[in-house]
Amino acid sequence: MFISINNFMKIFLNAKSVRILLLGFSSGLPILLVFSTLSVWLVKAEVSRSTITMFSWAALAYSFKFIWSPIIDNLRLPFKSYGHRKSWLLFSQLMIVLSLIFISFTDPSETLILTAVGAVLIAFSSASQDIIIDAYRIESAPQIMQGALSSMYIAGYRIAMLIAGAGSLYLASYLGVEIYNVNVWKTVYLTMASLMMVGILTTIYSPEPNIRRKISLLNFNDQLRFLITFILAIILFIFVYSFLDNPFDSKEPLEKFLYAFIRLCLCFISSGLFIYLLIKTNFIKKSSATTAYLKPISNFIGRYGKTAFLILLLIGLYRIADIVMGVVANIF
Repeated sequence: MFISINNFMKIFLNAKSVRILLLGFSSGLPILLVFSTLSVWLVKAEVSRSTITMFSWAALAYSFKFIWSPIIDNLRLPFKSYGHRKSWLLFSQLMIVLSLIFISFTDPSETLILTAVGAVLIAFSSASQDIIIDAYRIESAPQIMQGALSSMYIAGYRIAMLIAGAGSLYLASYLGVEIYNVNVWKTVYLTMASLMMVGILTTIYSPEPNIRRKISLLNFNDQLRFLITFILAIILFIFVYSFLDNPFDSKEPLEKFLYAFIRLCLCFISSGLFIYLLIKTNFIKKSSATTAYLKPISNFIGRYGKTAFLILLLIGLYRIADIVMGVVANIF
C-alpha cells in the first residue's frame, strides 16, 4: 500500500517525530567518537594497533547499560521542574559535552591514559543517554506511533554517525591530518561537542512524557544507598579484572578468548556476590533490588516464554561483526 503525502506528513513530520529525529541525532553522534574516529586519531598519534583495539573495551558501556538502567529508571535527580526523564536526559547530554571537551584536550601520544578515561566517560554518558531516549520515546506516544518514531530515531542516529564518522575525518583532513597535530583533533572533538547542542536544545524545549510512574525507591536514603552499591560494584568489577592476569603464556586466539570469557564471568560473579552481601546485611532493601532488577526480567520471560532466550541471543550477536570491524577498519 502506498502512503499519501498528507498521511506521510502527518506521521513523520509532526512535532513528536521531529523531536525524536533530533534526539536520535544526539544519540548517534558520540558512538563513533569512541570507535572508528578515535581509532584514526590514535593511529596518527602512532599508538600501537594492539593498544588501539583495547580502546574497544570503553564501548562495553553500550553492551552492559542494562545494568544501570534500573537506577536511571528509579533514581530522581533534584531538577523537579524538568521532570524525571528530561532531567536525566539533560544531565547525560551535558556529561557527553564535558567528556568530549575533556578528551579534546588530551594528547594520546603523551597522555594516553587520559585519552582512555575520556573515551570511557563518553561511552558511559552516551549509553546512559540511549537508555533515557528509548524510555522517553516509548512514554511520549501511543503504541500505534512507535514504528514511525523508531524510524525517525534511526534516521537521526544514522545521520549523526555519518557526521561523527566521515564528517569528522573530512574535517581533520581539511585541517591537516597528514602530519600529526594534536590541535587538529582538538578542533574536531570540540566541533562534535558543539553539535550536541542539537540534542540539548531539543531536550529543553520538549515536554516531559505525560505518564504516571511509580518510583520504587521512594526515599532519598534508599536511592543514595542503591547508587553507592552500584558504584562500589563497578569498582570491584574493575579491580577483579585488573587482578586476574592470564597465567598461561599462550598466543592461541581461542585460548585467549576463553580466558577473557572466564575472566569476565568471574568479575560478574564477584560483583553479584558483593551486591548479595549488601542485601543480606540490609544495606539496601531486598524489595528495592527485586523491583529494579528481577521484576523486569521475570516480566520479559513471562511475556515471551521460551523464545526469550532466542531473542536475547539475537540481540547479543547480530551486531558482532560491526563491533569487531568498527574499531580496526579505519586502522587498516
